[in-house]
Amino acid sequence: MSRKILAFGIPVLLAFSAGSTFAVPTLTLESGSSTVTRTDGLDGALDGKIQFFGTVGNFTFNKVTAITDPIFGAPASPDLNLISLDVSSGLGGQLTVTFTDDGFTGSPLNLMATIGGTTGVGDSVQLLTYVNGTLLTDSGILGGPAFDNAEFASLINGSPYSLTLKAVITHSGGIEAHATSFGARLQTTVPDGGSTAVILGLGLLGLGTLRRSRNS
Repeated sequence: MSRKILAFGIPVLLAFSAGSTFAVPTLTLESGSSTVTRTDGLDGALDGKIQFFGTVGNFTFNKVTAITDPIFGAPASPDLNLISLDVSSGLGGQLTVTFTDDGFTGSPLNLMATIGGTTGVGDSVQLLTYVNGTLLTDSGILGGPAFDNAEFASLINGSPYSLTLKAVITHSGGIEAHATSFGARLQTTVPDGGSTAVILGLGLLGLGTLRRSRNS
């Protein structure tokens, strides 16, 4: 498991005022020329939860669920989750899954980005996080069949700000079907020396392994 600690200062955004309107949580799925966008509230409830089932390019989503405030976290304590991402492809290619929310106010604070799951041999997953569109953490390329990773960063100064989880999934293609399953999270840390990230990563890895065994 990789662990990196970064310090990141957010410039004060003078353009925002108390009456500013923030975008709702947004999930974007991209593969080749195909793009699907889902926002919170399409199901009639502004509850911080977005789900998608269906096809994007060469990839078929058995399920993807993105969750943030108010189910997880709060403006002063960010918590973005990609839960139960389960995707397969036959022809291969690259799929990008992006989950963004904004209006966060907690600062200074420490964040950790964690991911764990399974993918095919020769396939890969990369998790990146951003603050106000600027790179915050990068897991690097994670290969199969099982993977997990934790990255740490510190936010100081400036609010409100946006946070983004971005997963890049690459399937090598070929005659056999490829499958990737994982969970990813960007959340505030607790002062436990990183053991929470280790436990979460192992839990996500176990979840991905269980789903893989059920699908086989």
